[in-house]
Amino acid sequence: VQSIGRRVLSRNRVESMGNASIEIQRIWRGYNAKLFYGFNLMDIMSVQSIVRRFIAHKAVVKRRASTLKIQGAARMWAARRVYHSSRRGICMIQGQIRRVLVSIHVRYIVHLQRVCRGWLCRNKISNFLDTVAQGAVQIQSS
Repeated sequence: VQSIGRRVLSRNRVESMGNASIEIQRIWRGYNAKLFYGFNLMDIMSVQSIVRRFIAHKAVVKRRASTLKIQGAARMWAARRVYHSSRRGICMIQGQIRRVLVSIHVRYIVHLQRVCRGWLCRNKISNFLDTVAQGAVQIQSS
């Protein structure tokens, strides 16, 4: 009888231990699954964050390139405007200077022509007078 009682008690203990070990395994597996789920979730969120950051950086680079193109075009337009207005002013000034220089040169040229013509006339008159004097000397000698 005692042996049967011990057997029953032993079987009950083994069954309760078996049930307890099953319960421990169930709790451990649930804890382990939650732990790995948390790690996997953190890994997924990290990858998503990196991808979002990459996409945002790419958009910023594209916007910056567009901004630089727009700024370059605006600066070029402003520089051309300044250049053309400066060029018009410079052309006007050069035209005035050329007119003044031409009028000065014309005066000098007219003066130079007057001096040359006077010299030529004096030279012709001198040659004429020399010829007349030689003719008068020949007439007197004959």
